[in-house]
Amino acid sequence: MRVRDSGMPPLAHWESVVPARRLLEAFDFSGRGTASEFGCGYGTFTQLLAEQFDRVQAMDMDPSMVTATRRRVQPRENVEVHCLDFLAEDFPVQSGTVDVVLLFHILHLKEPLDLLGRAKTLLRPGGLIACLHWHPDRETPRGPKAAWRPTLERYRAWSKELGLGAPREVPLDDCEHHLAVTYQPTAVDAGTR
Repeated sequence: MRVRDSGMPPLAHWESVVPARRLLEAFDFSGRGTASEFGCGYGTFTQLLAEQFDRVQAMDMDPSMVTATRRRVQPRENVEVHCLDFLAEDFPVQSGTVDVVLLFHILHLKEPLDLLGRAKTLLRPGGLIACLHWHPDRETPRGPKAAWRPTLERYRAWSKELGLGAPREVPLDDCEHHLAVTYQPTAVDAGTR
């Protein structure tokens, strides 16, 4: 498997250490129409995204996580949840149509450039890639090995390789265990990666 599994804890524990609403507020997604979320897990962020976006496409490779997210977002009609290998399978959303792609707690996988490149193809002009992960330089209440977590230096290197535009660190004053970065490519090239 190309995704390094850090093991999802029970739902109650996960949500006790991930302040989802505060994290999303820090990104300030106001005025955005369509979101694609890679690795939706329990739907912790998905349910909140459904309040902010006209349309949400949530994806996960784990069927049990997809089931949990589907239960959580019912009966919302603006959310679709898909079980698929988003590193290999076709996306359920057309390239060039997404305002925000969310890569939360997922860039510790073995091929982060592949995922970032695929995410970039989904963006419409002016679209945003939002990245969130456990902070790589401090103790956190959970998360994968520190060596697997993206650092600001890695985000900068990925930006140069994929033409993502300079990464912008998102201030997380109330969420010290996380590091958040956004990319806003100036030109979206569907042929990239």
